Amino acid sequence: PMGHTYTTVSPVSWEMGQDDDDGSVWLAVGNVCRVSRMEWCVELSLEAGARRLHERVSLHNPMDYKQRFWFWNNSAVPATNDLHLVYPARKVMIGGRIYDYPVNSEGLDQSWYRNRHAAGDIFTLDVTEDFFGCHYTDSDFGMVNVASHEQVYGRKFFTWGTCDEGMMW
Repeated sequence: PMGHTYTTVSPVSWEMGQDDDDGSVWLAVGNVCRVSRMEWCVELSLEAGARRLHERVSLHNPMDYKQRFWFWNNSAVPATNDLHLVYPARKVMIGGRIYDYPVNSEGLDQSWYRNRHAAGDIFTLDVTEDFFGCHYTDSDFGMVNVASHEQVYGRKFFTWGTCDEGMMW
């Protein structure tokens, strides 16, 4: 997949509805790339009485041949000092260099948001589990993303960081 491309600011189609059987509400957002004809759709649903958002991503290539697809999916979470990343990784890439994870060679636990001072990404390497997420220790609340590691390679966390320049975002 390729992110940050010409489709980043393209208009999208959407539809909202409510399931008559269980009362859940849903939103579907999607698009067709005019160049490749690749299709994507993100379906979001809220179950009645539940405190969780279910997200389902569908990617479809209608062509008879393999091709690159231009799709990037982000789940944003509040940046607070009690935000703890739950990434099943032992090695990560940050700024093009490979580090031990979660504790690097300088003894810094990179899985805590409060320790991410500068803007940057954390890309996990060689992950064989099918999940990643985050946990807020103060409120005992969190988020989990589940996807086959054989179909979705790697996991990424991006932050603007806790320095003054990052906090303005």
